[in-house]
Amino acid sequence: MESIKVITTIFDTPLTNHENECLRGAIIKKLSDTENPLVHNHLNREGALRYDYPLVQYKNINEQAAIVCLGEGTKVIEELISRCDLSFMIGTRSVQMQIKELNPTFFVPQISEQGFYYRITRWQALNSGNYQTYKELVALTDKIRFLEKILTGHILALYRGLGICVNVKIDCSLTKLSDPYTDKYKGITTTLFNIEFITNLSLPLNGGLGKGTSIGFGIINELKP
Repeated sequence: MESIKVITTIFDTPLTNHENECLRGAIIKKLSDTENPLVHNHLNREGALRYDYPLVQYKNINEQAAIVCLGEGTKVIEELISRCDLSFMIGTRSVQMQIKELNPTFFVPQISEQGFYYRITRWQALNSGNYQTYKELVALTDKIRFLEKILTGHILALYRGLGICVNVKIDCSLTKLSDPYTDKYKGITTTLFNIEFITNLSLPLNGGLGKGTSIGFGIINELKP
């Protein structure tokens, strides 16, 4: 499988989880004249709504403002840097950001029988369609199997969004599951989990899984077995 270019850019500006969407809005405004639909992930080249995995993700990493760009999305950070103006309005505060770290890497899709170990924080597993189903499950084992099925779907969506064909069965097992907790997503209360799991497919670090990946939900971190 072909490797995918990834650029993780971390700025010197502190950012909270609730400001991730403000960062996204500020970058979209700065690049309002660009024709690249991946900036906001709303439209594809034909002008239709784009529902694919977001290739530009706005988030905080270690409480610093960050942008993670994958594949074709790396052109967005290149264009932003070329403009040399990193002054933004993040919510109600004016900031002059400087690049603290610029980390270009390559995500190498791999399959391993031994598995890869990951942690995900602020994972949005449940939507309006499956929330009630989850609530009605009584046994913890049933809840875990239900979430593993959803997680498998999210991994498949990530690979499809990167243009990678998955021709093997995705194995995915939760090894640690937090109690569910709530936060706001697009003004609506949503249920979140922190999880640890093992899967037979490698995943791009600092990328995201699940709903809200474009604004910092479901960040992928590596765990050592």
